[in-house]
Amino acid sequence: MPWDYDGTDTIMPEGEYKVRLDDAVEKQSKAGGEYMEFKLTVFGKGVIYYRLNHDYKNKDNTNRRYKAIYTSFDIPEGVTDFYEYRGTFGVCMIKHRMNDYYGMMEPYVCYFIPRDKRPELFKDDEKFKSAYEEGTLDLREDTDMPDFDAADDGVEMPMA
Repeated sequence: MPWDYDGTDTIMPEGEYKVRLDDAVEKQSKAGGEYMEFKLTVFGKGVIYYRLNHDYKNKDNTNRRYKAIYTSFDIPEGVTDFYEYRGTFGVCMIKHRMNDYYGMMEPYVCYFIPRDKRPELFKDDEKFKSAYEEGTLDLREDTDMPDFDAADDGVEMPMA
């Protein structure tokens, strides 16, 4: 059956989203720089990737970004192998930026929000984690997640 193209193009709205950590892989850019690529599933919206560049000239900035991930996903500080933390949940602020290559706006993870700032979002984590491990968790549909408004209590970090 051919695709019924209708010309619509929707973009994930800006705001705070609860996300699931699906994978984290250390990679190397074409220019030789190292980075960690996080694959995140956004509740009711799809998948988004977050790239954390390893900036050896500005280690404090890189460490601050890792710490934001640790506090949002409740991961012990210093972890670099995220395999056992797949399926854990955190909260991030998603904003839009222009993708010059494609000439259109795209969503991106602007910053992560510490768990203690949004405790109401984590009350069902064990239920979600066990469903994830069993393979029965489907985040493509909206869940009964509580509504929450965007706030400026996260630490906005410029792209490296």
